[in-house]
Amino acid sequence: MLLLSALLFAPLIGRIPLAALGGVLLMTAWRMNEWESIHFFAQARLKHAVLGFIVTMIATAALDLTQAILIGIAISALIYIRQSAVSAAVASEPVDLDRLRAQGHQIAAQPQDAQVYYLTGPIFFGSVNAILEAFRRSDKHHTIILSMRGVPLVDAMGVQAIRRIIEEQQQRGGNVYISGLQPTVRQMFERTGLVELIGAENIFWSADQAILQRVNAG
Repeated sequence: MLLLSALLFAPLIGRIPLAALGGVLLMTAWRMNEWESIHFFAQARLKHAVLGFIVTMIATAALDLTQAILIGIAISALIYIRQSAVSAAVASEPVDLDRLRAQGHQIAAQPQDAQVYYLTGPIFFGSVNAILEAFRRSDKHHTIILSMRGVPLVDAMGVQAIRRIIEEQQQRGGNVYISGLQPTVRQMFERTGLVELIGAENIFWSADQAILQRVNAG
């Protein structure tokens, strides 16, 4: 309708006072704001959301709408990357065979050299350093089990970090088992050769299955 109006009624539109057009623009700008969301951000004290809103608003007034949108998207992306990097974590604990026995599994041995590492969050360029640091002392264990059910995605640098952990453990003569791979993560492992490196027989659905495999293997 705006295009047709500009083409067919240009002489009439040219007679509209700029003050009236300014009022229309002000009302349009006012209605474009999602006031309910802005109120929620302020009430919940979501600093990153409020910061993105304020910067975008200032950029809209100082520059133009297109540049302001690009700046707002860039700020949101940086905040998301930072939050994703912080959310990545590694927790470790020794193998708990008492829990498996309570589930009905017949286990006699107690492997003292096995450790389970629970990885959560995306493993990407922003979090690989924290992941590698968590495995800095993994050389104390002959067997490590990487439980990755909480890992939604892995990028190229994340794959390199996992490969480094596996290769260092194998070079020491140790074992590495992986459990709980999400479909997208498994596809990435297959494309980059990690499945071949660790062996498909050493990838399990759950950490419990990997622990039982380790016990049965002696």
